Amino acid sequence: MHAKAPPPSTTSRTGAPVAIRKQRKTLRSDYEGVKPIVMGGMVAQKKRTGTRRSCVSIGKDDVLKRATIVKPNEAGSPAPGKLGAAAKRRNQRPKLDAGTIVNSESHAYYIIDLIGAGGFGDVYKVEQNVTKEIYALKTEQIPQKGNMPQDRLKVELCGALQIETTVMSACNKVTDPEKRRHFVRMVDKGFTDKFKFLVMDLVGPSIDDLRRHVLGTDFSRATATKLSIETLQGIACLHHAGFLHRDIKPQNFACSRDPNSPTIYILDFGIARQYTNRNSKEVRPARDYVKFLGTIRYASRSAHRSKEQSRKDDVEQWIFLTAEMYDIGNLSWRKNNDRGAVLLEKEKFFQFKSPHIWTSMPATFKQIMKTTDAMGYETEPDYPAIQALIELGARESKYDTTLPQYDD
Repeated sequence: MHAKAPPPSTTSRTGAPVAIRKQRKTLRSDYEGVKPIVMGGMVAQKKRTGTRRSCVSIGKDDVLKRATIVKPNEAGSPAPGKLGAAAKRRNQRPKLDAGTIVNSESHAYYIIDLIGAGGFGDVYKVEQNVTKEIYALKTEQIPQKGNMPQDRLKVELCGALQIETTVMSACNKVTDPEKRRHFVRMVDKGFTDKFKFLVMDLVGPSIDDLRRHVLGTDFSRATATKLSIETLQGIACLHHAGFLHRDIKPQNFACSRDPNSPTIYILDFGIARQYTNRNSKEVRPARDYVKFLGTIRYASRSAHRSKEQSRKDDVEQWIFLTAEMYDIGNLSWRKNNDRGAVLLEKEKFFQFKSPHIWTSMPATFKQIMKTTDAMGYETEPDYPAIQALIELGARESKYDTTLPQYDD
């Protein structure tokens, strides 16, 4: 189902390492999409001048310059000797070379470059053979059991990628443009003898990429405020479509490549779950035990306790994400992988025993946290009220979210 064509030239006159050349190339191609966020103040770098602190916009040269100095561990790679199960799967998984052709039932896609890798599969930048449109192609390996032939139905119905396909199909059917704008469009899907794949519109860098690779430091307060609203709206739209995300984190939100769009997209539905019954749309009963799902740093307390997650849990994860966007030091447990110890720290967080966070976060988040903490399993979050509290906090803290350049 897939063949290999002659790969494009990979020579470089700069002599830069391959990984750095690829990163520079990716950021250069993505810059026009990131530009309205970078130049418009959604992403700004803090610059200290004596006792006065100000924000300045970052331009294209800064983006490309930073792309040449990012080290592997700064980009989120585990330290040597500390690879987790997901990292081991990622490293051992065979990759597709540039020029490889992947065929669906209706189209062929030429692999241009590897642009991402996760615990379950890889993401490639591809070109469609007829329209020459550029897309993202996401893969998931098919388990091979000896020489037993793969059953087509079983292949299509199992795995994280199938869950993601189901969620994206449902989200793409949402008719309200405002409730659909945070979803990436799925354009194709298929499988080979080695892997399943889906093809979707290509987006810009993730929130995590923007902080690490563009800024190299915390977001400005105004930037964090804007991003918190956009990510909250994305979660609300997913809930409206009937699904929980269950893995809210900065890597799973990305900006648009459209220079005229400020939209932040919600991504990666590999462990999502439909929380409503398909016919009645009532909330499904909670199971007594659910294994831990998510990312330790951002997971909800219910996830730590092996409880069924609900819309409340996505909002709780969003609170942790938002706290980190205001200041990366706000999550005291960020480098701790002991789930029990992290749960205790998160309990203290919701008991307001982490006073340092209020030097960066608006005080109105206290009410957001209290309201979230009081939610029940079936409670529908009041998303407009949460957004109103964010905006009130920004006004009270005098965060100017309207100017392209501003003092913080």
